[in-house]
Amino acid sequence: MMAVTIDRKIIDSKYKDPEERRRDIWLWLWLDGRRGQLDDERQIGECLSPCMKSELKDVLEQNPRLNSRAATAQGASLLPVEVLEWISANKRQLAWIATYLRRNYQCQFEKSPAQLQGRDLIIAAIDIWDISLETKLKEVHRIERDWKKHCEADDIFEWFNDKDAVIRCEVAWEWLKEKERGFYRSQSETPNLENLLMFYDESGYSDSKKKLDVIAIKQRYTQRRYREKHDGKKQCNLLLSVQGIRTLDHLAEKYALSKSQLIESLIKMEVEQGLLSSKKING
Repeated sequence: MMAVTIDRKIIDSKYKDPEERRRDIWLWLWLDGRRGQLDDERQIGECLSPCMKSELKDVLEQNPRLNSRAATAQGASLLPVEVLEWISANKRQLAWIATYLRRNYQCQFEKSPAQLQGRDLIIAAIDIWDISLETKLKEVHRIERDWKKHCEADDIFEWFNDKDAVIRCEVAWEWLKEKERGFYRSQSETPNLENLLMFYDESGYSDSKKKLDVIAIKQRYTQRRYREKHDGKKQCNLLLSVQGIRTLDHLAEKYALSKSQLIESLIKMEVEQGLLSSKKING
């Protein structure tokens, strides 16, 4: 039987408490900004590696001068967990917050560890934000208010949330590709309401612009449905007598048909049953 080697560092690095994991992500980022002060820069390892918890413990033990500083800095950096509960794992919300942080606070995510993704990345960016805790609290509340206010405009896109939402979103995708130079989406992205909202989140367009776009997309959708409905058909103009028009209107109303449907039915009946004769037509 083969012996199984168990890495004690990996076992010790498992997190049962999400807040402990959050604190260690902050600690890793804090130490990463102070690599020059470490006895050995390699000690820090990789963020969220299987051994991160044990590696951070070793770093602080071997660099005692940083231990107390880290504890003080962490206490002055991390907001209470309930303040951040409004931040979910929703892809759209996280993308909006990331854009908001870039535009309003020049927050850079390009140098973030590749392992930090999704909600972890946003929370870590807020945690490591180098401002006073009081100011950070105010700014996070401001971001939350602005997010809720931003979502109020989602009513503009309510038309897409229908039983044929897939087709409506496909039409929107086609229209945006044609009309918007900045509409560069990944081939893997599905034309759906969430991705549509995310595009408009990133665009920064005004509500007026969004409304005009939706009107144009609705028109494109109506045209597409009309073409699909009338596929194989061609417009034909007829010159009828006044009495003929009245009779046509009367029969259409009587049989609850459109005038086009009634004429189609009469033509079909003639082809199948031959009710007309040259004598009747000329007479």
